[in-house]
Amino acid sequence: MTNDTLSLLQLSLARWCTYLGLVGLTGSIIVRWLLSRNRWPQDNKSLENTHWSIAVYGAVLLICAAGARLYAQTYSVFGLDQLVTLESLRIVGLDSRWGARWQPHAILSLITIISVLMAKTYPRVGWRTTGILIAALWSTSPMTGHAMAFQSILPWTIQIAHGLAAGLWVGSLFVILISITRLTTSSDGHQRLADIIQRFSLLARVSVTTLIITGALTVWFYIDTFEQLWTTSYGRMLLVKMGLVIATGGLGLYNWRWLTPQLRSDRSAGKLVQVAKLETVCALLLLAATALLVHLAMPHDL
Repeated sequence: MTNDTLSLLQLSLARWCTYLGLVGLTGSIIVRWLLSRNRWPQDNKSLENTHWSIAVYGAVLLICAAGARLYAQTYSVFGLDQLVTLESLRIVGLDSRWGARWQPHAILSLITIISVLMAKTYPRVGWRTTGILIAALWSTSPMTGHAMAFQSILPWTIQIAHGLAAGLWVGSLFVILISITRLTTSSDGHQRLADIIQRFSLLARVSVTTLIITGALTVWFYIDTFEQLWTTSYGRMLLVKMGLVIATGGLGLYNWRWLTPQLRSDRSAGKLVQVAKLETVCALLLLAATALLVHLAMPHDL
């Protein structure tokens, strides 16, 4: 493996971990809100703890990913010829243009873990603050990506909407999947599951529509000719991402149109869970493709 390939893998893996942390945080907030809309009796303390735990893991992963991104970027700049040192980390993290764009996200990640921990003792304040911080984190995430290469702020705005839509869709799906066992333990569990899935389906449709629109706008900004979709590494990875979007969305459509209306028995719930697991795997691969895409050169930069 060449140094350039290793650098690309390090950068992409660190970015993927960032997405996973953001997705977990976003899903825990949204599913908690969806459940509160049903006004069920407050007998789901275990569910509350589950969602809080997912948020904690997501916040910790964000901090680790911020450090991993700094190391990977420093290796990309210095490590190809020399070892990464504390001084080189300081130069990249504090004195470089990339570091100036990385710092807001890193600082927000540190504040987020404090907010999430506070939600355990002060739920209302803690969760609301965390929700605001998540929106800010999605806003700062594209600042070290391709969107900042343009004079206009429109590509950056598009990437914010794109990320938020992915977080709402994939994050909620992931958290619901983890919560299904606890959702169905009570006597009216399948009714509860049906209600939450129906609410999630509406959210997913809006999110997927937003993803398609913002994705098309991104292609318009980043791709100069259609030939670049199969003649450049960026274009080919973009096609892979499109295929994963179609696969993930298709599985979600199957769940919504055919399985959700039948959610009144263990058998139908089991089928939905199996398809949802496959949908989640496709979504994780989609996030990985996106993380790699961020660090591939845009066609007009070649």
